[in-house]
Amino acid sequence: MNDVTERRLIAELADLIERRSTAMADDVLVVPSATFRDPARLERERTVLFRSAYPLVVGASARIPSPGDFFTFDAAGVPILVTRTSDGRANAHLNVCRHRGHTICLDASGNRRLFSCDYHGWTYDGEGRLKAFGDVAAFAGQDPSDRSLIRLPIEERHGLLWVRTTPGTTLEVAAFLGADLDAELADFTPWMQHAWLHRAEACGFSWKLGMGTFQELFHIDSLHRSSIAGTFIGNLATYEPFGPHHRLATIHGRFREAVKRPAADLSLLPHATLIYSIFPSTVLLWQLDHLELWTVSPARDGDRNCRIEATFLVDRKPETDSAQRHWQKHWQVTEKTIYGEDFVAMARIQANLAVGSAGSESFVYGRNEIGLQHFQLEIDAALERAEAS
Repeated sequence: MNDVTERRLIAELADLIERRSTAMADDVLVVPSATFRDPARLERERTVLFRSAYPLVVGASARIPSPGDFFTFDAAGVPILVTRTSDGRANAHLNVCRHRGHTICLDASGNRRLFSCDYHGWTYDGEGRLKAFGDVAAFAGQDPSDRSLIRLPIEERHGLLWVRTTPGTTLEVAAFLGADLDAELADFTPWMQHAWLHRAEACGFSWKLGMGTFQELFHIDSLHRSSIAGTFIGNLATYEPFGPHHRLATIHGRFREAVKRPAADLSLLPHATLIYSIFPSTVLLWQLDHLELWTVSPARDGDRNCRIEATFLVDRKPETDSAQRHWQKHWQVTEKTIYGEDFVAMARIQANLAVGSAGSESFVYGRNEIGLQHFQLEIDAALERAEAS
């Protein structure tokens, strides 16, 4: 983050503290609950947001630091295999065998030179090239180059791996982010050198509820009253849109005293949590001395499920017990607040929606939930553009 932006955010946050306020939208937004439980709408979201126009973050570059490293990713039902080749490039392919459509790699991550399909033994390298048919005589006359894995566009930028799920398309991440957000994310790359922890799981709520967890700070004082409420200044955040993306900035309580120091002596990052919402399904969260990468995608199996992946990123591999304890302490806070409180609340909301509970026919996003409003309106606009084209 450049100095001009940092000084501006410090001034904005100091003003919000003085006024005991937060960034506000022009009006409240009423969102029909069908948005979160209509299978037809979910299918449109899968098609438009995850299977056509948008670059998707599938993981951090730090997850594949060495040649032969790989991981698999499910983008709303599109199976992806991401590999690091011997010359250091990242590749992405559909994780689908060109023989009979079986999944090539069933493991979440690892390191290997070849990927052999469990069904009939067709074998591919990290470049997606077919290396063995299993039974050569049975496929006489077949050219292996005609049966390579289907390549997907991939770009490494700012420590992140971006993929489009449509083969043969172009990928221009800088243009997608816009100049201002692209430059700002570049400044965080030094803190993304090591993936200290990765966690992936299916959750029983809409992917939009999962993303919404990170898009307003109004809930901190109530939902997190036994965890982090005493640390943050609740219901206080700046907001800045970057096209379909946005940034929220909030601060710890000690910022009230720090801001009294001369401006030249004050730095924002030691006091701030910055939450970047990258449309449609990624959150990059700066938390004092590390980054958290969250991806939230619709699951394959129904409108009330999503897949959430979290990667805890630090500037270097922890070599000492004290360093390990430091990051473990941070992760325990994340587990308690996000998994133990936020995601539990989202599952309760989804359960009420599923049975059509009275009072759940619509949601009301307050003016103080401006990030949440922006996210919802951008989804609506994307679907409308797709229908009009």
